[in-house]
Amino acid sequence: MTFERLKLIKEAGCRKLVFGFETASQKLIDLVDKKIDLSHGEQVMKWCNELGILVDLEVIIGLPQERDEDFEATIKYINKNKEYINYMTINEFFVVPNSKIGRYPKNYGIELVPTLITYDKMLKRNLNNFISSKSSYQGNFKIYKYNEINGRNYREVAEKNRIYLKKINGLQNKEFDEVEYVYRIIEGLF
Repeated sequence: MTFERLKLIKEAGCRKLVFGFETASQKLIDLVDKKIDLSHGEQVMKWCNELGILVDLEVIIGLPQERDEDFEATIKYINKNKEYINYMTINEFFVVPNSKIGRYPKNYGIELVPTLITYDKMLKRNLNNFISSKSSYQGNFKIYKYNEINGRNYREVAEKNRIYLKKINGLQNKEFDEVEYVYRIIEGLF
């Protein structure tokens, strides 16, 4: 991404970009073969800010082999660039069955643990939720948990994710928390 390209995007009507940032841990970036340059990412966010393009980040917690120091690298990066970040969507990592990680879990130091849900059950539940309008939530493809080989089991990963989620949500733009709260009241979710 270049400044000139961003300028053209803005002139074409773009007002917000969402970047699949994932993590600021170089170890994890390399593990999942993300091929992002964190310093260039900072520059792109600054350019977006200069041009008036809002920046949202997609962040993933719970990647295989994620440790406290990896998570802290992400927190540090977000804090360093907070003035350029409009909103963050925090996602808990899950194994997509036909992804590289799903096909070759041992290459990522994990073994898959099937859950009780199948694609068919999940799709039926989502369809029923959609038809009944009882919930706007549509489940994702969490049909596998994972254990790290010679490492944490899926329960330990889930517990650590709860801690990480609370900490990273504390960095979120407070305006969005307030809007979500009002929305949930209107929708009768509280």
